[in-house]
Amino acid sequence: MTDSIKETGRKRRTFRRWLRVAFALWASFAMSWLANSVRTRGVDEKTLQSNQRVSVLDEATGLTLLPASSSGHAGLIFICGSGIAAEAYAPLLRPVAEEGFAVFVVKLPYRFAPLESPKQVAVDRARGVIAAHHEVTHWVIGGHSLGGALAARMARSASGSLSAMVLVATTHPKEDDLSFLTIPVTKIYASNDAIAPPDQY
Repeated sequence: MTDSIKETGRKRRTFRRWLRVAFALWASFAMSWLANSVRTRGVDEKTLQSNQRVSVLDEATGLTLLPASSSGHAGLIFICGSGIAAEAYAPLLRPVAEEGFAVFVVKLPYRFAPLESPKQVAVDRARGVIAAHHEVTHWVIGGHSLGGALAARMARSASGSLSAMVLVATTHPKEDDLSFLTIPVTKIYASNDAIAPPDQY
């Protein structure tokens, strides 16, 4: 009887160990597949290179596009979506820089910012951009997907330093009440977006 109980316990421990290994392998495969599926494709290399009109600076925390000649004291801070590389936004945002506006693309920590702490780091990076550029007096905060949620979070806590907000392909701010905002807000979405369909906006 005792030997039988010990054997049953041993089998259960072995099963649980293999179950943990299988879960870890599945999680690794799923994250690798997800990272690969949102890889940046089709971006012209020239979009990421400096020229006479725009200076491009790619750093660990962000991608900066600075116009050679500024058309004013306005700048755009754009927070990446989860899993999306900053370079993917260059075709969308470089024309903004070419029109004379400074553009700062904030990268998410670990590219996905899966936990609360990395999300807050991204918001702090956006605040750091504002603190480091006193020459810019009018800031537009923007973001795609999760980046839109973080932009909304920043607008909620620091709306006094912002002049406008742009949310791209996101159902956020969801539970956050931003009805007190006095700045203009633009929300961009696609009618055929299968991830965030129009009825969720």
